Amino acid sequence: MKRRQFIQQSALTAISIAVPWSKTFAQTQDTSMDKYVGSKAIGEGPNNIHFQVLIYNAINTTFETASDEQKIIKLTAYTYLQNKDVSHTYQANLKIKSVESFKNKQSGLMDDFKIETSLLQTIKKEIELPKDLNIHKLNILLHEDLKQITLLDKKNNPFITLSISKEEEDDCFLTTACVSILGKPDNCPELNMLRKFRDEILKSSVTGKKLIKDYYEIAPQIVKAIALKKHQKEIYTEIYQQMIVPTLACINHDDHRGAISIYKNYTLKLKETYL
Repeated sequence: MKRRQFIQQSALTAISIAVPWSKTFAQTQDTSMDKYVGSKAIGEGPNNIHFQVLIYNAINTTFETASDEQKIIKLTAYTYLQNKDVSHTYQANLKIKSVESFKNKQSGLMDDFKIETSLLQTIKKEIELPKDLNIHKLNILLHEDLKQITLLDKKNNPFITLSISKEEEDDCFLTTACVSILGKPDNCPELNMLRKFRDEILKSSVTGKKLIKDYYEIAPQIVKAIALKKHQKEIYTEIYQQMIVPTLACINHDDHRGAISIYKNYTLKLKETYL
């Protein structure tokens, strides 16, 4: 879901995280998060398990003053089914217990950070995690450049290294609704259908391309405004129900004009409400 590609995880998707971009942490309770992704072969054959981890992006320096919400790590693991349209998912929230810095053994100059967590809540359990991982007391290394993290196994050895996502989904309020607020995986049916609509329909016309461009110019501003509200979940749930669901219904019935109309009108409503 890249910022300049309307509905990347949606042709009306639902963003990856609500990002309050504030100048002063203490004043605005910034809850922006970094997204790390990666995959690992499991057992014999081509099977892979895909990981997505969301971590508050200042936890390494503000752990002592961070809010309870900012001390929560969102972990998702999933495997694709054979048709690759749906997946089996494991999803949980982890509570950060401590953040400890130490010198990187290779450079000796910059600090890595060891994050100790405990299982706070299991949200979905359609698959079993690899036995090497202790989800109840998972330790994570945040590397010096802040571009990678490593999940440690039960013996505190590296299990998998995840890289920070290059996709700029944070500014897409549609992705936030689906992925972050409603707890859906990046490859959920809603986002896949919206991506297909974007790539096959919107990008095929000059009008559609302009719509994509306009969306990604206004979406970041809407995300920032919503991030300052107390009831973000209610707001994004409403976006999902009143914008995404009816748009998908139109797409299912090949009513492309209807889908675009819903998007344009609801985006205008959000603009008038929050900007």
